[in-house]
Formats: sequence, C-alpha cells, structure tokens
Amino acid sequence: YGGNPLKAEFCHDLALRLVLNSLQQTANRHKRYIEPLLSCSIDFYVRIFVRVHDKPILVKTVASQTGVVYHCRYCGTFATQPFGVIEPGKGVTCKYHVATATAADRICEQCQSKLEVGGPCWLGPLHNKDFVERMYNSVNSADSSMYGTQPRMKGMLKVILEELNDVPFHYSHSELCSAVRASCPPLVKVNSALLNAGYRVSGSHTQQGSIKTDAPPQVVWDVMRTLVKEMGRSPKIVEGSPADKLLAKPITTEISFKQHKDANPESRRIKLVRYQMNPEKNWGPKARHSEAPKAKTADAKRKQQDQSPVPEDSPT
Repeated sequence: YGGNPLKAEFCHDLALRLVLNSLQQTANRHKRYIEPLLSCSIDFYVRIFVRVHDKPILVKTVASQTGVVYHCRYCGTFATQPFGVIEPGKGVTCKYHVATATAADRICEQCQSKLEVGGPCWLGPLHNKDFVERMYNSVNSADSSMYGTQPRMKGMLKVILEELNDVPFHYSHSELCSAVRASCPPLVKVNSALLNAGYRVSGSHTQQGSIKTDAPPQVVWDVMRTLVKEMGRSPKIVEGSPADKLLAKPITTEISFKQHKDANPESRRIKLVRYQMNPEKNWGPKARHSEAPKAKTADAKRKQQDQSPVPEDSPT
C-alpha cells in the first residue's frame, strides 16, 4: 500500500491508515478526494467505507492529513509528522504550506531508546461520526433476526462512536505498565488520571485495553511515574536501563487518580460485546498451503527407480 508498517501496539490502526493513504493518493491523481466514513479493523482484515468527492480544492488539504509516525521500540511513545500545514488567510481563504521539520530525534525523549519510522499514512479522521451514528441506530432498531452478528455490530459501532476521531494512534495499557515494570492497575484508574489532568481519553476499537488520548507523551508518562511512586519501584529494574531512565525523569504534571465520571465508557457500562473473543484456541490464519510431503516422497522414489542401473540377471 505504499507505506511502511510497524510492529507496534497500534499496528491495526496503522494498517487502516496505510490503506486510506493509498486510496487517497489514487483519488488525488484524478483531482478527487476521499472522505473516510467508517474504518474497521475486524479479526484479521480491514474493512473501509469511503465517500469520493469530486472537488479539486479538497486535494490541497491532503498534505496536512498525511505524514509519518515516529515510534519508540521500547516504551511505545510515538509522535506524528504531517507533510503540510494549513493557515487561515484573508476572509474564508486558507494558505497551504510545507510543514517544518519534526522535533522528534533518532532517540526517544522519554527512555533514550531508538525510534523507528512508519508510513507515509493517513493522519486524518478514520470515521464520519454522523454516518456511524446512523448505522448504529439502524442496527440497534433492527429486528434481532435480521443480523446474525447484531450484538457484535452494535458493540463495535458503539466503541467507534466513543473513540477520539481526531487523534491518530494510541497507547496500550499493558505496554505502558510493562515499560516501567509495574503491575497493571484498572484501566479506569489510568483514564481518570488523564481526564483529571484536563485531557481527553478514549479506547480504540482496534485493540482491547487501548488508551487513545490527546495528552502529550510527558503527561502520559507522568501518570505512570506517579503510579510507580504510589505502588513502589520494582527491584528488577536495572540501573541505566530504559525503565530506569523513564522513571528518572521528573514529574511535571499534577496527577490525581480520583475516579472521573467519563473514565468508564457507556459501551462498557451497558455491557455490549465490545471486543470479539476468539471462538477457539489458536484460531486465526493458518500456514500457507504447501505440497503434501507424501507426494514429494513418491516423486523421489520414481526418479530413483528410473535412474537406478538394471541388474545383469534381470529379464529384458
């Protein structure tokens, strides 16, 4: 799809954005612009619905919604870099400029590990919330016999409605805790800390236990540093390791773990099927088909018989 994927916790989110960027670039060549209506990561594939606009003026906005993502291999910290920026002009006009160089370095600012680059990919919204809400209302009001997977459809659409649409990529609850060698507290506790600090937070339909927020990395890690300070530092952390460097940075944000009213999403409170469980153990794509070993053995035996010399006393 013309972009570099990453082995990151947000790999499914990135997959959606790589496909959308490929569609967008194809449309732009014909002076058209695509608007993502609904982008779903389901099981082991993606399903994307888009609307095509025949408006060349919208093509100019694509550079500000396309770019690359920098990702830390150890702690999962990420930063995005768009290719363009839009500035207001006179009246209703806009000015389109090339973006300035990124502030991201080759080394992660939080844990001093190496950064890797993914993309180019789509950095704009993944969904049209009005379209998704109409879909949810349609599925919710339909007769239960109409859709065989109605509970799953309702759960996924509800989670999509709740997730932050203007924030690309997300953190993983387990990855954040693993980076500082801490046991995982309830997800509601971490969400409450970010909300109490004045930032927005939601989950992502692409991964269970995801944390999508507009808080900068420093605030996210301040939450984890305060959590470790409250729980106690693990004796397994080696001096000079990435985990040690993460915890050595000073806490610059006032963190409160008091439960916030918006920390627990509605889809969880009403107990919808939010994330599909595998129907059986080791369920998923299997190994690529290959020729049966028995057939190969039979062919080898025939070749050996054809090439073996004929005994002198054998009948001709």
